Amino acid sequence: MDFLLLIILICIGLILGSFCTVCVNRLPQNLSIIKPRSFCINCKKTIQWFHNIPLFSFIFLKGKCGYCQKKISWIYPVIEMTTAFSLIILYFYFKTIHFEFIFLSLFFLSLIILFFCDFKFFLLPNTIIFFLYAIGLLRCLVSPDSIFFSSSIDCLIGFVVGIGFLYFFAKIYQIIRKKEGMGMGDVKLLGALGLWLGWKSLFFIIIVSALLGILVGLTAVLLGKMQIQGRIPYGCFLIMATILYMAFISSITSFYQTYMFV
Repeated sequence: MDFLLLIILICIGLILGSFCTVCVNRLPQNLSIIKPRSFCINCKKTIQWFHNIPLFSFIFLKGKCGYCQKKISWIYPVIEMTTAFSLIILYFYFKTIHFEFIFLSLFFLSLIILFFCDFKFFLLPNTIIFFLYAIGLLRCLVSPDSIFFSSSIDCLIGFVVGIGFLYFFAKIYQIIRKKEGMGMGDVKLLGALGLWLGWKSLFFIIIVSALLGILVGLTAVLLGKMQIQGRIPYGCFLIMATILYMAFISSITSFYQTYMFV
């Protein structure tokens, strides 16, 4: 990769990551992502542009507000670096910028926002999920099948199956336990994942996300970090399972073709 292009991608990724942090902090609270300008959540002062340079300001200010000296959440630089890293990985894979690169970039940006919203607020904003629906449908129309994307029919089936599967089990749980065990945000998110990756991807995503949720939940209980009836951000595990699916998609597809779908 050309060094100049690498620097440009890193800068674009950090800027997009900064926008993602705004979405993560404001969308779950039904606040505008356009105005007011970024401000410190502790002293409420507007952050000047030279204190708001993605990642570099965090390092320069040693992770503290430039006014009140209160600590800035580690989530901000993590989101910015994750976004930049995602763009670099995609470019390394495709070696060029085309429709699939753009669609996957939007897909990953949306997943990053949803992951940290669920992690921080236990909430998956409809704004981002509906955005995934919209660009997922657009992708079905303009981008051909590829290693990541199934046919349009498979993706539409994935949307219906994804929503239907989790909705069914959420309702069964609610009937048996007399309380809600899964938010509708998780249901809508799985529908979006099915729409993007096709219905066959859901087998892996559902099983792996459940295993990750159980593993993390049990570990948190054993360490005394969570009560046995405590909440876990299941959307985070759906997203983690999705990333694993896409990382090992060739092997998983080969397994499907050999043992499940002839």
